[in-house]
Amino acid sequence: MKTTQSSLLLLLVVIYSLISTFALSPAPSHGAVVGGYKIIKDLKEPYIQDLSKFVVLQYNKQEKSNLKYVNVIKGQMKVVAGVNYRLVIAAKRDGKLNIYLAVVYVRAGGNKKALTSFHKV
Repeated sequence: MKTTQSSLLLLLVVIYSLISTFALSPAPSHGAVVGGYKIIKDLKEPYIQDLSKFVVLQYNKQEKSNLKYVNVIKGQMKVVAGVNYRLVIAAKRDGKLNIYLAVVYVRAGGNKKALTSFHKV
């Protein structure tokens, strides 16, 4: 009887271990990184267009520059305490088209935006 109880207890421990292992394993991510940047599919969405124009205006204000916004080429977003947007933007300086990479942070609620990075690529 004691051997049967020991065997049953051992079997239960093994089953519990297997269930715990599979229950705690992360699901496959299909290439997406948890907490990573995700592609913005609709770059023509008014909010993304406005945000891209905000980026150029902020850069001009900070650097006393005269960039002219053309369009947004590519965009990604990452949810943090708000949202970080990584935008590839086309803009003209003195008539010459250049491509820039910008990161802009939008606080949760959308009431505050800050240009955190902007440089030519």
